[in-house]
Amino acid sequence: MLKKKIAAAVLAAFSLCAAPVSFPSAAPVLSSAVCESAPSYIDESLRPIQPTVTICDCVDTDGAGGELLRTRWNSVDVGAQPEEFSALRDALRQYNEETAWRAVDTRKNMTGTATAFRDDMRKAGAPFYPLRSETDVFIRRADTLAFSFLESTWHDGGYGGSAYFVGAKTYDARTGKELSLSDVFADLGELAGAIDTQLRRDYPDAPFMADGGLAVMAAVDKLAREGRLSWTLDPCGASFYFDGSTMDEIKGVYTSTILFDERPELFRDEYRRAPKSYCMELRPWLPVRTLFADGSGTALQVQQIVSGNEKLTVFCGGVKYIEQGFARDVKATLVSLADGRRYIYADILSDDREYETYIYDLNGDAIVRVPTERTMTRHAAVRAAEPGTPGENIFYILSDPENFLINDLDTPKNLRPLRGCRVGADGAPEATWVQGMG
Repeated sequence: MLKKKIAAAVLAAFSLCAAPVSFPSAAPVLSSAVCESAPSYIDESLRPIQPTVTICDCVDTDGAGGELLRTRWNSVDVGAQPEEFSALRDALRQYNEETAWRAVDTRKNMTGTATAFRDDMRKAGAPFYPLRSETDVFIRRADTLAFSFLESTWHDGGYGGSAYFVGAKTYDARTGKELSLSDVFADLGELAGAIDTQLRRDYPDAPFMADGGLAVMAAVDKLAREGRLSWTLDPCGASFYFDGSTMDEIKGVYTSTILFDERPELFRDEYRRAPKSYCMELRPWLPVRTLFADGSGTALQVQQIVSGNEKLTVFCGGVKYIEQGFARDVKATLVSLADGRRYIYADILSDDREYETYIYDLNGDAIVRVPTERTMTRHAAVRAAEPGTPGENIFYILSDPENFLINDLDTPKNLRPLRGCRVGADGAPEATWVQGMG
């Protein structure tokens, strides 16, 4: 068996001209692309909470300095919030501690495997790429009702063991309690049926529909009744995530969204509430359906092509935009404003190895790149990674369109001022204050 795994790994290594890439093309754009429904569950009392995410990267090497393993994990914080959110802050602190310890265990467990895999590749005359276990967090909702995020992990354990996993956490913003399915949804059996119906609409030609979707339907029902679904509470509904770790029938990662306005009876009243404006991070390759303040609805998807010619593609309904420049490590955020305007803020790793913020206008018949006066980023490097020592990169989450942080790249690195901004009339960041300038 081991020889077969090595052979498969050798063939895979020879077929690649670059190291394995970050996201698969498993999920197609949703077929049910538009949902025409007025957002009747808006609660104007809801206010955004401003989190930050610290991205920790670690590279483990052999005695000669050759890379063996790359590990990534995120910590999430809401430290600068009023005391009423102290319970949420404590819950996230516990999450961060558990995540950090998991990363330590992963490094211990995978370093030996990486060394053996490298030696096998060398014996076979095949290239070796560092093994990876990289987890990123995508904030789906951060307001005074709920704090919800998606965890996305790419695990490449060598010997043909590459896989993608998803998980999620949802907390009550004031109590800090991690919410269960039963806390948010009134009837888990009805919920399972709604998810199955939506999966059939969204992915009619997916491989797991070969048997009419019967196996997936049974798996969804079981996971829902046992409270084991991966899900997030989004601004306008809830999204559910599926991968091969929870369903044998699933290859890749798929998602299904149920909106408040489509099935209001599924949600308990307390959590069936939408903010008048919102920001929601988009995980590349996973589509999402949502509603805007003007009553229109659509499906969105951001794709990151990393097969040697890195591109960013934005889908909104039936409209597509392809960014022509190099794009990697995409962190995209949908911004929906109370007046109905909507944009995508996408931070990407560009070809000069700097993260840059690109902005896309979704308001017309075509998606348009918004010009900006300055080159900016929501990333801020804290500490560079060294062999065996994690590096840290703070990512300023855009959760409040009226008040978010961004760094100025048009000044020397040691002088870059932090800017407080709001979304301007054309969608570009409009500075309300600049660090060091009062």
